[in-house]
Amino acid sequence: MRTQLIVLIPALSLACTEYDLKRPDDPPDKPPVVDTGDSTPPDTSTPDIEVEPASLDFGYVMKDCDSNPQDITITNVGDADLLIDSLTFMGTSSGAFAYTGVAETLAPEASTVLSVVFTPTAWITYDEVELEIISNDPDEGTVGVPTAGVGSEDPYYEETFHQGEPGPVDILWVVDNSGSMEDEILRVKEEFSVYISEFMTLGLDFHLGAVTTDMDFLEDDAGRLQGDPIFFDNTSTDPEGDFGSTIEEIYAVTGSGSERGLEAVQAALQEPLLSSDNAGFFRETTDDGTPVAIHTIAVTDEDDDSSVSSSSFSSWYNSLKTDPDTANFSAICGDPVTSTNWMGGCMEWDTSSGRMLEASAGTKYVDVVDATGGYWASICTAEFSEALQYLSLETMGMSAVYELTYAPSSIALTTVEVDGASVSYSAMEGWTYTTDNNALNFHGEAIPDPSAEIYVNYPYDGGC
Repeated sequence: MRTQLIVLIPALSLACTEYDLKRPDDPPDKPPVVDTGDSTPPDTSTPDIEVEPASLDFGYVMKDCDSNPQDITITNVGDADLLIDSLTFMGTSSGAFAYTGVAETLAPEASTVLSVVFTPTAWITYDEVELEIISNDPDEGTVGVPTAGVGSEDPYYEETFHQGEPGPVDILWVVDNSGSMEDEILRVKEEFSVYISEFMTLGLDFHLGAVTTDMDFLEDDAGRLQGDPIFFDNTSTDPEGDFGSTIEEIYAVTGSGSERGLEAVQAALQEPLLSSDNAGFFRETTDDGTPVAIHTIAVTDEDDDSSVSSSSFSSWYNSLKTDPDTANFSAICGDPVTSTNWMGGCMEWDTSSGRMLEASAGTKYVDVVDATGGYWASICTAEFSEALQYLSLETMGMSAVYELTYAPSSIALTTVEVDGASVSYSAMEGWTYTTDNNALNFHGEAIPDPSAEIYVNYPYDGGC
């Protein structure tokens, strides 16, 4: 029997009448798509202004005087021409500032420089002034450069110094071994750690030896290095003991009363002693070719009695090194002759020992110190710690004393910074000023570190 397949188809006719399933025709007013062949993107380049520095500060400038000029650089860092419409100082007392330079159109990467000068007309602070720069930069149409300065009674002077960097050095101590000096040199021995400790901490490459001022009485002196060994270096396990043993040997026998320290130095650093009795001490360079400095330190209560003049000795001494700045001579001796100390020398009562500390003027030694850029300290002092600390810095090619160009008319208005940090006026952990050498003196932890930058700003008596 054949099976019949019956397919049921639902009636949809009524549903189709409720919906229009036909796709509508395109509107008759739609514009046709035309290929022009031009694919160039729209121009989106814009100018972009950059101004450096962001502000100007002229500091203190004497009333009715022109400051040193300061520059403002305007650069177009965009990719379209920058049109500078105007440059105008705005704000209170803006008339004290003026610029030279022109407003101009700057192509991409081009710059223009304005030179700004401050001329105060009153003893006031000018700090509400701004150089207004108007341009076609779409984001920074107006840029303001705050500009300030102070009108002062005296002109101000700015100085920058740089602390040295320790380097290899040969150190020659010249010890006065006459009968009057034993107590003083023993005090140096007792405080020697102040001098040598930083060398050992830094691992400084050094040779240290000592000669006496005796050139005619003791046969084994006359420029010969004293002690056993005749010099020591940074490999010493007891540098204070090595120096102390040398001092004890020097004072085992009293030397000549005719102190000829300058001749002793020349004998020590020249032939025949240079390559015989003193062999190995004096170096031109280290094994790797680094130049070695020379620093001599004389300790005496008498002036030098050598036949050589201070000027001739200084010329010879500076010639020992290609760079004369690496040949320094320092001294702890009697005070030089000055306008207030017309005979020179010094005298001070030492309460700890109950004795008078006395010395005659160390004129020749001080002249050599000045000619070679060394450091001088008075021997008439109960403690040598600060002098030895300063000598330590001098030996390493550093300094705690910085001579100024002008004499400050007000220490209260003098500002000092080291690596950007303000340093206070203090004889303990700061700076002080001494009139005799017109210098700043740093003390304690305030002494600038190696390679530090020292900035000083001070008023001085003078005109425009």
